[in-house]
Amino acid sequence: MKRTFYLVDDDPSIRRILHKIIESEELGRVVGQAEDGEKAEVEIYKMTPDIVLIDLLLPNQDGVQTIQHLREKNYNGQFIMISQVSEQTLIGQAYASGIEFFVHKPLNKVEIVSVIKSVLEKMQLQEAIATIRSSVSNLAEGDVTTVIDPHAKSKEFDMDKARKVLLRILSDLGVLGEAGCRDIITIILFLLDDYEPGEGLIQLHHLQSVYRSVRAIYEKTQEKGPSFDEKAIEQRVRRAVGAALHNVAALGIEDYGHQLFNTYANRLFDFSEVRNEMRYLRQESPYHGKINVKKFLEALLIEVQQQTRD
Repeated sequence: MKRTFYLVDDDPSIRRILHKIIESEELGRVVGQAEDGEKAEVEIYKMTPDIVLIDLLLPNQDGVQTIQHLREKNYNGQFIMISQVSEQTLIGQAYASGIEFFVHKPLNKVEIVSVIKSVLEKMQLQEAIATIRSSVSNLAEGDVTTVIDPHAKSKEFDMDKARKVLLRILSDLGVLGEAGCRDIITIILFLLDDYEPGEGLIQLHHLQSVYRSVRAIYEKTQEKGPSFDEKAIEQRVRRAVGAALHNVAALGIEDYGHQLFNTYANRLFDFSEVRNEMRYLRQESPYHGKINVKKFLEALLIEVQQQTRD
C-alpha cells in the first residue's frame, strides 16, 4: 500500500516540485495540499496522511503551531519541515514540536528523496517493532504460531554481512571503543543466528534472559571471570547505550542536519530523550536523557536485519 502525503507551503511552485518528486520517484501518493496552516490543520486531521511536508513560515498559522495543534489532537503522522530559515533556535523549536527532519530551501531533489526514504524506513521500523511486541504478547499467551515473518525460516541470512552492518552502525554511533560494545555485538548476532523469528524476540522481551545467554556464550569460549557476571554485562551495555545517546545528541547540537543525527536519533532512541540529552549538554537542564536499553536493542536488531537484506 502506498504511503500518503500532504503538502503545506504558501508557494505553489514548491508544492508542484514536491508533488512531482514524490510521484515520479514512486514514494507515495499526494492526497492534499494547502497554502496556510489553518486550512492544513483541518484537512490533515480529517485525511490523516502518513507524511506531511510543511513550511515553517506560513500565513495565518505557522508550521510549528500547526504541528503542535495536530499533536494535541493525537494525529500521529510524520512531519518533514522545509524552510529557508537557518536560525538554530527556530530549527530547534521545529524539532521540539515533533518533526522528523528539517530540509533547507532551495529544494534539492536528491536530499528530498533521501529524507523521505529515511522517514519511510523509520515508519517501517516502528511497524516492525509493533509487530514484535504483538508477537511477543501472543506467544507469551501460548500462540506459538505467531511470528514476525512466517517465511523467515526459508530466507538465507548473511551473517558476515550482518556483522559488518552492525559494526558500521556502532562505529557511526561512536561506541566501538566502549566496553559494552562487545556485549551488544554478541547479543545482536546471537539473536540473529541462534533463534527462530519470535523466539529471539521473546528473549529480548526479557533482558535478563539475554544477559544470561551472553554469559553462557562467554563461558563456553573463555575462562570464567568477573566480566561474565550478568550484572556486569548489563551495566556495560547500559553505559554503551548511554554513550551512543550522548554522541548522537552532540551531533545534533553541532548540526541538526547532520546525516547520522537524522538517521539514528529517531530510529534507535526516543527522540524526546535525545532532546533532553541535548539540553543537558547545552547546560540548559541538570538531567540527562533517559536510557532505554530494550528499545535500543530492539531497534538495532531490526535495523541490522533490514540493512543486511537490502
